Amino acid sequence: MSKRTAKVGITGKYGTRYGSSLRRQIKKIEISQHSRYTCSFCGKDTVKRSAVGIWNCHSCKKVIAGGAWTMNTTAAATVRSTIRRLREISEALIIKITQLHAWSGELGLQGIIKVGYPGLLLLADRPERAASHVAEYVRRVKRMRWQTCELRILEDAPSVPALCALQNALAGARNSHTARRSALAHLDTLKQIAPILRDADYAGAQRMQEDVDTPRFDSWEAFYRRAMRP
Repeated sequence: MSKRTAKVGITGKYGTRYGSSLRRQIKKIEISQHSRYTCSFCGKDTVKRSAVGIWNCHSCKKVIAGGAWTMNTTAAATVRSTIRRLREISEALIIKITQLHAWSGELGLQGIIKVGYPGLLLLADRPERAASHVAEYVRRVKRMRWQTCELRILEDAPSVPALCALQNALAGARNSHTARRSALAHLDTLKQIAPILRDADYAGAQRMQEDVDTPRFDSWEAFYRRAMRP
């Protein structure tokens, strides 16, 4: 004699059809879709399902996208955590860029910045600066949180004409890539760096030809290529 099963309640409308196991699954689904969930906007347990994937809060009248039968699903939680992490990374990136620009203006430095992966920061003094503040800037940068941070130092100090040539080349780059809030040219890709340094080398070579007493200085592009070697 077969075991009798209850045929009342939510699944009573199916009678003896479809089998007891399938009726139990349907019962769980219907209970979950008819349940009330907590609204993330007003905090009240007044969210109910209105259609597949659409949930309404009867308190604050917000329309919320959720799962087909349950408001919160595993996939939704994964997507939510990923979006939250990406938002934190983007906000931290904006804070870093703002801080780097502010420090360059405070310490009177010029250079090129490309934040991201791979990132790059090329710094030099301005021609009018009597004392160098590059070491202080580097100390502040190293205190920030980075995945990797490798420092390459130019041993021979560049001459004033070389710094002037770099300043003129960066001025043209800042007009198109960043606001005039600092002397850092904010670039999007590493491919944009070599043409700027090449222009600075060309202007510096022209000045050296005009003034024979100017000390020789290795090119900015050559230093950049040496620094980028592994």
